Amino acid sequence: ELRTPLTSIRGSLGLLEGGVLGEIPAKAKGIISVANKNCQRLITLVNDILDMEKLMSGKMGLQLVTADLNEVIQQAIDVNAGYAQQYKVAVAFSKLASPAWAKLDLNRGMQVLTNLLSNAIKFTRENTAVSLRLVAQDSFWRIEVQDHGEGIPVEFQSRIFEAFAQADSANTRQQGGTGLGLNISKSLVEQMRGTIGYETQTGVGTTFWFTLPAAEI
Repeated sequence: ELRTPLTSIRGSLGLLEGGVLGEIPAKAKGIISVANKNCQRLITLVNDILDMEKLMSGKMGLQLVTADLNEVIQQAIDVNAGYAQQYKVAVAFSKLASPAWAKLDLNRGMQVLTNLLSNAIKFTRENTAVSLRLVAQDSFWRIEVQDHGEGIPVEFQSRIFEAFAQADSANTRQQGGTGLGLNISKSLVEQMRGTIGYETQTGVGTTFWFTLPAAEI
């Protein structure tokens, strides 16, 4: 009931912005563009809140399958290619020579990856690269997403995975977001029997990582 009208509104705004009804005056097109972007932000917020409700009530059912993380990571990169281009950021990833089989829910694993990758793209500096790495670690695979941004403020580090947590900085306010993505990602990774964390250095950048159980074929 929440998603349906929002999806309809966004679709209509997208059609208007795309000129389906003919040429639109520049001022009107600007207003429609702003409305369309804010509608997308509202959809993201609604989706995050619904995911939070499912996680808190224990209704988030996961379907764990065996998949090659090389392919999952590449798919996340492809999905975010346009987003990276918008921010003038490259995304670097070298597939391993052999498959990296892991147990995960494909949709939710992709959700975690997309969240970490899109965050890295948003906060890294223009004309630099976000790097993804896949590392074998005991009976787990560790996926790392490294940006070249300003790092996480010290005063924010202890609550970065809390719900609605956002760093109080001009850059964060400019980039927007719901403050739920990392909290949801943490819950999803833990439900897939992995762990999540980060390493950060002021003025240099941040690496977010999470692990997933390795599997055999």
